[in-house]
Amino acid sequence: MFKLIYFYIILSISEVQSHGFMNEPRAVYKDPATKTTYISLVDSNTIFPGEKWNDSPERNTNLLITKINSGRFPELKTFISRFVKGCPINDLSKPINVDNLKTFQWQNDEEKKGFVVSHEGPCEIWIDNTKIFSDNNCAKKITSYPAIINVDYSICKGTCLFEFYWMAVHVPLWELYKGCAIITRTQKAPSQAPSQAPSQAPSQAPSQAPTVKTSLRLVCNEA
Repeated sequence: MFKLIYFYIILSISEVQSHGFMNEPRAVYKDPATKTTYISLVDSNTIFPGEKWNDSPERNTNLLITKINSGRFPELKTFISRFVKGCPINDLSKPINVDNLKTFQWQNDEEKKGFVVSHEGPCEIWIDNTKIFSDNNCAKKITSYPAIINVDYSICKGTCLFEFYWMAVHVPLWELYKGCAIITRTQKAPSQAPSQAPSQAPSQAPSQAPTVKTSLRLVCNEA
């Protein structure tokens, strides 16, 4: 058991600089050198004592899924927000226009991957207070490079906060990731044809019946 824990800890440390970053929308990072690192670690044994969290990434994730399905684990945003306040690694002073975007992209350029394959666990996407995507095992379900998730940005009316949450549970020390961006959309009114006055038939004077002149002949009878 000790060897297994040691292996996963070493694996986690070796990949600490290569987990991935938000490329679409293209988040701005305060320190580009650390943009691919996790933000915080949480000891799984303090959340669910007595459970076996030092198994394989898949079994760890499946165990967490049972907690999710039984209502014993909250939405990922709620959970991560207990440990990560605000958006500590992103610069939110530079809004990103998303008029032409239709996807979210997460990528790891060093390893040419989207999600690190071993880092199984749930992820969520939020625009303001609306959850627009969630999956209980993002690294297993989305294997492309970059990882691409379809997003309906039209939910944002003007300026919004875009947030991505991801938790890797491949080791007993769960890794928490969060990416943020201020996004903007230009509200475009639908195009309309030029307005035209309704066509009218030429006006005509009301028709009148011809005037008939009647002459009266007085006939005088002489006595």
